[in-house]
Amino acid sequence: MISVTAETSTDISEIMPYLNSVMPKATYNEETTTLTFTEDRRVTTIYPSKIEMGKVKGILDAISVLIGLEI
Repeated sequence: MISVTAETSTDISEIMPYLNSVMPKATYNEETTTLTFTEDRRVTTIYPSKIEMGKVKGILDAISVLIGLEI
């Protein structure tokens, strides 16, 4: 398992409350402006300008998560 960090091209903090409302397993922390969810043992945290994933199976796994987020 590996960890992956992806940078966003813009600040996405404004859409985090929306993402929280459409992602049933997500937890939004307004104080730290982070959105965290776990799927298939993979922990993903979305920050205003980056996305971090832990316990990723490989690069293709990470890419599929990022594409699925459609951010």
